[in-house]
Amino acid sequence: MKLFAADLAEFRNQHHGYCARGSRQFAARHRLSWEKFVLEGIEADELLKTGDALAEAFVQWARSRGGNLPPAPTGERDGQ
Repeated sequence: MKLFAADLAEFRNQHHGYCARGSRQFAARHRLSWEKFVLEGIEADELLKTGDALAEAFVQWARSRGGNLPPAPTGERDGQ
């Protein structure tokens, strides 16, 4: 399952977790492409490989929703 930055924004609205700056720092720390996350999505398994508790909670939340949000035009889903 692919997850997008827009999914993370929705997760943040419902749970305490990463802010936008913290999310970008998380991606950099784990050598994940923020641009890819925004535009193409990142596989849930790739996030789980980080071992990060918030990443695990995010993936679990996304799975409970039953799948992906469709990609939106650039900038609309990531708050730009």
